[in-house]
Amino acid sequence: MDQAGIVRDAAPGPLPANVWETGMQTVAGRDDAVLLTWTGGACDDRAIVTIKQDGGRYRVKIETSSFIGSCTAVGILRGILLVLAEPVGPDAFDVS
Repeated sequence: MDQAGIVRDAAPGPLPANVWETGMQTVAGRDDAVLLTWTGGACDDRAIVTIKQDGGRYRVKIETSSFIGSCTAVGILRGILLVLAEPVGPDAFDVS
């Protein structure tokens, strides 16, 4: 849910080989996009990403869920490519 009005499009992102943490990454050759990454569970079947503007910053919250009762504790890197309405660097986002 883009409550800030900054996202024009979103799609599964190209996962970087050297990132295993929650955060925003730059996208090579693009100043109108950022890559949101997080470590999710192996059985996650839904992720809700909420973006709110807070002054000059953007607060990003990721909520995941699974309908499976029990699951292995394996972490899986997830990523979403966010195409932005205007150039905004990854350092303007706070992800939780």
